[in-house]
Amino acid sequence: MGEPAGKAGDHREAALLHIRSLQYADTNKRVADSYRSLGFELEKLDLLDAAEYCYRLTVRLAPGGDFGRTWLADVLVKQKKYAEAETIYREMLPRATTAEDRVTLNADLAGIAKATGRKEEADNYEKESRKAWKEMK
Repeated sequence: MGEPAGKAGDHREAALLHIRSLQYADTNKRVADSYRSLGFELEKLDLLDAAEYCYRLTVRLAPGGDFGRTWLADVLVKQKKYAEAETIYREMLPRATTAEDRVTLNADLAGIAKATGRKEEADNYEKESRKAWKEMK
């Protein structure tokens, strides 16, 4: 897994705490938050399929926000499931309200375009990312 034993142990303990927290979650949002946190810890343990499952539950339980979608798309990229990740990022881009979000989403889309051999498209996304970066300054 590439992490020192202490770090992996910390993530395991945190994952167990998040699993226990699910019994006290009394709203969909709290359950979604617990699954998102659990997914994060599982991702740190390189258990990407399990993290993906948790992030999908997060999105299903709290469909109104893009926060869970971002985490899901990010783990899909790590698994080289580029088509689905790209769809998620593209859906989120028109709703991006801050320059920071536009920088990140365009950079994410550029990375996918590069990884899938679409250089011109990657260049366009990078250009949009730089443009949004200038807005932040």
